[in-house]
Amino acid sequence: MTEKWRCAHGFGLSEPCRECELDSARETVARWGERVDSARKVIAEAAGQSVMLKVAGKPFRCQCGCNVLHRLSGDRDLYACNACELQYEGQG
Repeated sequence: MTEKWRCAHGFGLSEPCRECELDSARETVARWGERVDSARKVIAEAAGQSVMLKVAGKPFRCQCGCNVLHRLSGDRDLYACNACELQYEGQG
């Protein structure tokens, strides 16, 4: 019964199989290729723009409770909440 639930390399579902992981990675690259690289670039750029602001020396929180915002591209003093996308204008 348990042999029905094993990978081609003999590992059970709860056991990690490096060969299956490698096969999956190769399939992803073959199927999505360039899109994966461009998506990773977008994520890396967005992560670099995230900030935690302080107002009057205290950590700032959005109305939704999130305290991490990101700077909107091209506008130095405009920020958006990472959770709800509400925008805030900074005074600098």
